[in-house]
Amino acid sequence: LAEQGDMAEASTEPMSVESMAPEDQQLLSDPAAEAAWNYLVERYPDVRLTPDSSLNLDLGIDSLAWVNLSLALGERAQIELDDEAIGRIETVRDLLREAAGAGRSDEGGLDLVEALRQPEDALPERLKAWLEPRSATNRLWGSLLLGLVRVFMRLWVRVDVRGRLPAEGPYLVAPRHLSVLDPLVMTEGMTNAELRTVRWAGWTGMLFQRAVSRWFSRVVGVLPIDPRAAPRKSLALAAAALARRQSLVWFPEGARSPDGTLQAFQPGVGLLLRAWPVPVVPVWIEGTYELMPTGRRLPRPGRVRLVIGEPVGVDRLEAVGDDEQAIADLIREEVKALSER
Repeated sequence: LAEQGDMAEASTEPMSVESMAPEDQQLLSDPAAEAAWNYLVERYPDVRLTPDSSLNLDLGIDSLAWVNLSLALGERAQIELDDEAIGRIETVRDLLREAAGAGRSDEGGLDLVEALRQPEDALPERLKAWLEPRSATNRLWGSLLLGLVRVFMRLWVRVDVRGRLPAEGPYLVAPRHLSVLDPLVMTEGMTNAELRTVRWAGWTGMLFQRAVSRWFSRVVGVLPIDPRAAPRKSLALAAAALARRQSLVWFPEGARSPDGTLQAFQPGVGLLLRAWPVPVVPVWIEGTYELMPTGRRLPRPGRVRLVIGEPVGVDRLEAVGDDEQAIADLIREEVKALSER
């Protein structure tokens, strides 16, 4: 019996419903909770998924991944989680309970795409302000910060850059995501003019908690993505940037890779591109996971590789049709193909 228990603990697949406690089985008798569980099982087939699993620590659901999780639950189970409910969720069991008690939404993927075509209608004035052109003072500070970043990168982290961004925008840049170093590495493949105009999707939990980090974000053009409390507003803010003909850096994996491998691309990027079709620039980043994996405070010195691919044209994106996941998968294949260059 002890050996069987050890084997169960070592399992790397989701727990079967039959193995759960009676109260968890009862919870899963609710259709919305069952749909939420089935989505997680499909999304994390190689993880020991249980009702006690932490969404952040065990599943790596942070940053933009909350946008995609909320959207997926809305589409799969017509579950509408309000801001307060999302704030209470820490474990899978919490999510199932909130799903069981949530109101059902009639809002499907097509309705969301239509809403994203008028993105500023969903944005309060405080978020619209982040889309406004930066002041001359902020542009000066941005140039000074960029200079410091370039010095650091050339002394501590050497970047081998191949390819370059298109001469004209707007476009969406879709990089692989391995480390908090990735945005710094991206700057080595961009001109000063490009850095003055591009916008970055940034998680509010990391970059907007304090006055200094909010100032930094405004200076360098980071948009506040609040994936847990406001996933639809986050998508609307990104869509509004494209609508204003601003290029956007969006990490389609939704979170840093936990093991250095290329993860699945989430459908949020497909929704953005269905609403605002623009060319997509695939980017392969290699080496940042080794220099600064999750949990490390300072990077090791070393070299990384940055490969900027040819843009995926709007015609190719539209040929995929109205399937946002298929659009995300197409972009992932383009990013993966750059690994051989």
